[in-house]
Amino acid sequence: MAILTKDRASSLAYLIPEGSPPSFVLWTLYDRTATTLASAQPITPPTEYTVDSAAAGAGVDELVLTLSATPSEFSVGDVVRVRDDWGRDYDGYVHGVDSSGKRLRVADCPATASEVATCWAPTVSVPIGSSYVDETGDGWRVTLDITQPEGTTQDTIYFSVGVVSLELTISPREFLDNHPEAAVDLAHLESRKDWPRLVDAAKGRVEEKLRGAKRWHTLIVSSTGLRRVVVEAVNMILAASWAPSGVDRLAWKDDARAGFNAAVADLLASGHYDEDLGKTADSDEEGAQPDASYKVL
Repeated sequence: MAILTKDRASSLAYLIPEGSPPSFVLWTLYDRTATTLASAQPITPPTEYTVDSAAAGAGVDELVLTLSATPSEFSVGDVVRVRDDWGRDYDGYVHGVDSSGKRLRVADCPATASEVATCWAPTVSVPIGSSYVDETGDGWRVTLDITQPEGTTQDTIYFSVGVVSLELTISPREFLDNHPEAAVDLAHLESRKDWPRLVDAAKGRVEEKLRGAKRWHTLIVSSTGLRRVVVEAVNMILAASWAPSGVDRLAWKDDARAGFNAAVADLLASGHYDEDLGKTADSDEEGAQPDASYKVL
């Protein structure tokens, strides 16, 4: 469940369920009192592209696709759904787009190159205008009606609204600046095909922690502290898959988790609360600390 920022236009990403590209996608927005703010708003449905040729890439489960037309919706890190001649779907990640725009390098896609037929971008974006998120709290939601050849389905995206903003990116270089011990794995980090999604997963861990603090929706924190917490969340996720030679793997994972928890505790301890939602921590609000019952797990 994402946290959007009060009075700031944003968007919610939604991965369309398996099946053919939809012909219609409609969304309806409700605030935390269940009042309808926008009804049956259309989203331009994804375009399915014919794949003129496909070849195996340099890595395992990597494909290089040449499309019949130039798409505009693919960027590095995006999900791409590949369909083969047998009607089977495979989701991979865009690892590169060449200068022509017609050639895509797709990672983590186990489809057989000689059998690839089409591809499309299955993630749609729901635009949330700044005027809609003018209050903070939980309970906001968007319902989607998705019409595909296989039928019409409905799904719901829940989100919260707060003062803090997690609209940020963390590069492998910034991660290494904070964790130089990982420099031995620099080439691996910079070549990770899923880095953008890894950072998104880390931000999700941070959002969960923020919602564990009372009055989180009025919390004001420094951007430096917030970035540090996301970096530590990335480190915690990565710790499960590697450890320096000669280091106990379990202890390494425990240390990474402790580093994340410490960063969260420091962030909350240094934060203030914008109780009147004036976008600043006034003098009578400064020094307001998280509730004593908050525990970092």
